[in-house]
Amino acid sequence: MDVDSQAEASVLSFDVGGTQLRGALIDEAGRILEQMSVPTPRSSPEDLAQALTGVGDALVATESGRVSRPRAACVAMAGTVDRASGRVRSWPTTGFTDFDVTSALARRLDLPVSLVNDVNAAALGESEVSQCGELAALFLGTGVGTGFVSGGHLLEGERGMGGEGGHLPFRPGVRCPAGCDGCLEAYLGGDALERRSEAAGGPADVPEILKAWRAGQQPATAIMEEALEALEALVSITVNLLDPQRIVLGGGLGMRCPEMLARARQTVLELPLGNGRRDLPVEAARLGDEAGLIGAGRLARELLGG
Repeated sequence: MDVDSQAEASVLSFDVGGTQLRGALIDEAGRILEQMSVPTPRSSPEDLAQALTGVGDALVATESGRVSRPRAACVAMAGTVDRASGRVRSWPTTGFTDFDVTSALARRLDLPVSLVNDVNAAALGESEVSQCGELAALFLGTGVGTGFVSGGHLLEGERGMGGEGGHLPFRPGVRCPAGCDGCLEAYLGGDALERRSEAAGGPADVPEILKAWRAGQQPATAIMEEALEALEALVSITVNLLDPQRIVLGGGLGMRCPEMLARARQTVLELPLGNGRRDLPVEAARLGDEAGLIGAGRLARELLGG
């Protein structure tokens, strides 16, 4: 692609969800210049790689002449992500296993490519927008996703699989879809609420469960109280283990249910250690669907030393 020598440097970021594949062209300051989305292919890893390539090519074409050719890319994906090897070890939504995302995409785009868990990418995006280097992000959606930033960098463990706060033990007796017995995600998150409510003869979708709970109806009241107790446990563990500067609460369920944000704030104030963390803000996540794209863009720039 012929571009002006003064054009901005850029990177590509992708956020691959169960239904939508989003891509963005990110400038050197971390701003989204252009973005687009397409349905996520579930037929094969090869079709997914082709879709990623197509989105990347389309984004570059829209900005021809204003920015230089992207110099790196990062893909944020759900599932068990082995960042060190660039592989998705398992992605339950599609059934893909041991998918080498980075090599496939690097060949097609002729760029260095990195891989990150989607929740970790979103946590990094929230850290960027708030300019907070010590941040805990709790995303309550279909499940429970957590991401942690310390010193301005993700806490990911040896292979990039760290930060799975949703699978911390809580109350044995109920299994989550991944097979963990009694973890937080078995009680907290949209899927957990719907499964437990339907099994108890209640409504089988989150809006109706919340409506019944607010009206004081059973079984929604009991189910939601256990969900809020699970949230309290998650917040307490997060604060006492990591001592963050800021906690953000997001995800579809987290944003739909303001009572969860209020309970998280109250939990922080009532923590015995530190006489309550009154200087620790608990805020609603700011970026919505753009969080993962911005976080992945940051990691793409890191490939270039930026």
